[in-house]
Amino acid sequence: MAVNAEKFLVYGGVGLALAAIVYVALRGFGGVAKDATRAATDVVIGAASGVVVGVGEAVGIPETNDNACSLALREGRTWDASFLCPAGRWIREGVFGGTPQVSIPENNNENPYQAFIVAP
Repeated sequence: MAVNAEKFLVYGGVGLALAAIVYVALRGFGGVAKDATRAATDVVIGAASGVVVGVGEAVGIPETNDNACSLALREGRTWDASFLCPAGRWIREGVFGGTPQVSIPENNNENPYQAFIVAP
């Protein structure tokens, strides 16, 4: 039995239309508009942050690490913290001497120097 492409497209379109009608009925027009706006905003923010991370990796800036950042700030290693912390946090806490926001558990097994280890 051969599948007729036109019938497949028609039934698929009808199915999608019914799904959309049910979704709008359940969420309301305001909910659908809010969801669409949220999705569009997430796409734009995700793309922008992806570009920033990509450029940082391209020039050799490691990704930030909250636990290692807090550890470096607590130990007074502001130079290491400048690579491990987001810029705003490093300026606020490392340069101007605020207290670290994130506490580090006592049994933290993470290597705070992981961002500086170069793979062979």
